Amino acid sequence: MEATLPLSQEEFCPRCGDWVSASEFNYNEGFCLACSLVQGCTRCGGPVHQRTMCKPCSQEAWYEKHGDEVEYLVVTKGYTVAQARQTIQKMVRPICNCCDSVIRWGTPGETLFCKSNKRCHSARNRYNRLISKGATPSEALAQTRGTKERKVTYSGRFIAVSYGSS
Repeated sequence: MEATLPLSQEEFCPRCGDWVSASEFNYNEGFCLACSLVQGCTRCGGPVHQRTMCKPCSQEAWYEKHGDEVEYLVVTKGYTVAQARQTIQKMVRPICNCCDSVIRWGTPGETLFCKSNKRCHSARNRYNRLISKGATPSEALAQTRGTKERKVTYSGRFIAVSYGSS
């Protein structure tokens, strides 16, 4: 029986045992892209480590999302682009739905509760328990927060939280 040798453009992946083309091989790690710990950027396909996008694509996505706000601050307030970006980053910080403090290192829209005290921790557990029992996220948040409706306003460097009846 005659053994077939791979073409010179193919590389062998020792983890999965397959021959892959050179474009599908990560030479830095020595594995194919499927087995590699370094995955590709979701926008450009470039290498990233433990993230979904590379740094330039991440910045581009941020400017696509917040471009109007940056333009407004630059044109009307006279901010530089760096000052406008820093101001917007402070304005879109997530706020804990239990104690109303700013959640450091939280993702806006995803992080709902901080872990700073026992009350917030138990509110987070209650929210997760309601979600696991089949409640929608908005219902679970309303039951966790109670009947108070929260309104967040930003003025300069300060974040004001006020409550109204629902």
